[in-house]
Amino acid sequence: MTPEEVIESLVDKFDNANDIIANYLHHKSLDLDDYLIMGSCGVVYLQQTEIEKSIRILANMPEHQILLRAFATEVERLLSKMEPQINTLAKMEVAMIYDIALLSETVGILRHSLNIKDKETHRYLTELGASATHLHEASKTESDIDAIRLAHDAKFDNFFSRIETEIKRLQFIMHFRDTRSWAQDFDMYKFLETLQDLYRYVKRYGIKPFEWSEEDDDIEQNVIHADMKSIFYTGDTAVTDEQAVEKANERGHVYFSLGHIQYIHDNFVCEQFHNIDPHDLYAILNLKDCDRRLSIREGEKNRVYYFISVVGGLIQSDLQLNWRKSICKHLGLSYKAYNSKYKEAADSENQRTVDFRDRLNEFIESFDELAKAS
Repeated sequence: MTPEEVIESLVDKFDNANDIIANYLHHKSLDLDDYLIMGSCGVVYLQQTEIEKSIRILANMPEHQILLRAFATEVERLLSKMEPQINTLAKMEVAMIYDIALLSETVGILRHSLNIKDKETHRYLTELGASATHLHEASKTESDIDAIRLAHDAKFDNFFSRIETEIKRLQFIMHFRDTRSWAQDFDMYKFLETLQDLYRYVKRYGIKPFEWSEEDDDIEQNVIHADMKSIFYTGDTAVTDEQAVEKANERGHVYFSLGHIQYIHDNFVCEQFHNIDPHDLYAILNLKDCDRRLSIREGEKNRVYYFISVVGGLIQSDLQLNWRKSICKHLGLSYKAYNSKYKEAADSENQRTVDFRDRLNEFIESFDELAKAS
């Protein structure tokens, strides 16, 4: 990795870790993906020399000052949470490895998977083996291979339909094994010590973090869904939640058409965002009620900041600020952090970011056509 990629990766990891730690301190709960993110942070102390080398190289390049300031900000935010709460957070390691709900589910899956009917499985496998031999022998003759293959397809379908559920269950167990190995490598005290060392190293080069306040990390504001008032209210006079809901129902505002949503789904879902159905994406981006959440893939946060900026700029001007704040809240992002970071992806020469900007530019150019198409 280049020095820029090293620091950019850490900014994303630390930004995610900040949200996870804030959530853990508030709710004492972790999700499966949280283990992987925190586990990936656990190897930072092994890479400290490489990280310091990257900081040293980038410190002399003016074009990378924003990236280094973002790095310093995330480190400072983490330290502000961890230093006064280290004893409480140390228990996170145990939760990561021995989460009761996760273990209980895994035990149940194992118990079910190990009770496969061996005789039935043996019969299916024997038939499949015989089918393979039959096809191989037929290929040496003038026989109608397609007719023979079709005759055996039902056996394959029956077998794979039968074991499909077992495969999914065993994949879950493998994922749990990998997750647990990440969690076991994590050490909160070593992580804290490394952050302290890196913060001192950054200060040595005169790199200052962006301004931020503890309110930016208020878990109630940044992790839960946005409330109706903050989504729909844009005037100067305060309104009640009930009035805001009434206004929202009256407005029924649609920010993006089906054509816009399809383009966003095809080009940014499974890239910048985790997989989600198009109809759920339509509801979320149009600020409508939705049981599903749009979530950011690891390492994509800076590009998502830029996405919010560009896409938000395509809607009605007096609604842009409201839309951006609402989407930030839905994604669990601090709006102040968005304001300080959304320009970073605009100048990045990282090839993945360049391709991402090209797709966004194509979206801008075809915005009106996509609206008509739907």
